Amino acid sequence: MPVIRRSARTGTRAPRTLIPEIVPAMREGYDTSMLRQDIVAGLTVAVVALPLSMAIAIACGVSPDRGLVTAAIGGFLVSAFGGSRFQIGGPAGAFIVLIAATVMRHGLEGLALATFLSGLMLACVGVLRLGVFVKYVP
Repeated sequence: MPVIRRSARTGTRAPRTLIPEIVPAMREGYDTSMLRQDIVAGLTVAVVALPLSMAIAIACGVSPDRGLVTAAIGGFLVSAFGGSRFQIGGPAGAFIVLIAATVMRHGLEGLALATFLSGLMLACVGVLRLGVFVKYVP
């Protein structure tokens, strides 16, 4: 989650910076015992996420290794830039229908384009601070 700093002189919000959650955690005393607990938690999540990502890949008509690579990259990105240090990211089985339909209709290139455009839209919403309007979505 981007860290918001307050100006010492004016008390106003300073510009947001993209600092991964690990940086503030390291400043607050993250130690080897916590790292050990995080490794066990990560392995537990991997036991569920890796077979599920392989199943999603197979359901979409691609090879299981693509699901594994996607899960690894996605897990790393969520861990590095996620909104909370307690957040767990992984594949969601509910998306099988959407992903499979996109792959069947537009191919893997269409899926990659849809993923890129979704990320771009989310980045724009974040930069423009439009997330406050989510509470009005039913």
